[in-house]
Amino acid sequence: MKLLAIVTTLGLLVASPVMAQSDQALSGHEVELLKSEGGVDLCFLPVETVYGAQVHIIDESYVNVSRSVELASPKTISVTVEDTGEPIVLFVRFMASARTERIWKFDIEADANVVGVHFLSRFSKILPRMEGLPEGMPITFQYHVNGESNDCVFQPAMDPALAAYGPDQIAPNSFSGIPFIALGFGKLEEDLKRYAAMSMEAYQRTEGGWFDSSVTINSHTAQDFIDLKAREQLLLDQAQPPELPFLPETAETLTVPEGLARGEVWPWIIAHGYAMKAPPELIGYRCDIDQFIAFSMGLEVPKTAYCRWTIDGTPNGESRFLLLLGSVEMSTETCESSAYSSSKIFGRDGIVIESENFNCRSGIMDINKKTWY
Repeated sequence: MKLLAIVTTLGLLVASPVMAQSDQALSGHEVELLKSEGGVDLCFLPVETVYGAQVHIIDESYVNVSRSVELASPKTISVTVEDTGEPIVLFVRFMASARTERIWKFDIEADANVVGVHFLSRFSKILPRMEGLPEGMPITFQYHVNGESNDCVFQPAMDPALAAYGPDQIAPNSFSGIPFIALGFGKLEEDLKRYAAMSMEAYQRTEGGWFDSSVTINSHTAQDFIDLKAREQLLLDQAQPPELPFLPETAETLTVPEGLARGEVWPWIIAHGYAMKAPPELIGYRCDIDQFIAFSMGLEVPKTAYCRWTIDGTPNGESRFLLLLGSVEMSTETCESSAYSSSKIFGRDGIVIESENFNCRSGIMDINKKTWY
């Protein structure tokens, strides 16, 4: 099937409630996107175009500036691409704003072999302004904004030698955005290999301020990505949970009496020494584990971005999470009426909540667990 590069004008579309409230509209602009013969956007660059290429992911960082600065001029992001000795695919995940325009300035050195650019957005349905991309550069774009995605299709591999690759080898939404949990990021890396034998060479966030935000693609950033993963995997392997006052394995299972009112069950268990509010050192340790997992996959981002046990970056173990110190048993009715508000109870292997209803007694997180799943 022949691919057509069709000039598409992307107008203003609402990407968020903030954009809907703005009086200043973003002007539309023309950009060439790869489309199928039927005129539908391609979800990702064709297999033949990107087979065996290195994937470098660029994630636009949020830059906090005053409203006057934001309104005064566009935000500019400079992308320098140097030769890495291999073909390069750029994944670009960009932010959006109703008040100002983004300008992505690409400086691709003559010997850098950029074979395509894929833009992703969970904030805007329109592409940012781009400068410096060579004429005819293959470009694809996917967005997923407020539950709405653009219509697009994957292009099957036409070369018989590449029949083992292509869209049949990936999950339907693999390239619709960059996952921000380690499990999803690992799946993306695997799907890149299955789609076109591509390797995820580096993940970078843009650095700098509003007027000088930038990122550089080269062999050094690729090595930094490898070194980060190796270093953080070692830290993950070596991490040990804090000493906690678990009851001995010989301790009897505590039976919760019937008739306790909602909100009385866990205080009763705590009063009998079989549970406690999760201490801050445990919450801090679990945040470290989340960070090690994310970093071991090359996702060097602020620590709080990957901690599931905090609110606005502040540990809340004292009020939100429980630590089960020994096994307890209770009826299904008592268990179902005593759902703890945190929705998460920590424990360790061998400590359980016994009940006739399996769903009620599940959900204890082993503190020794070092995966996201």
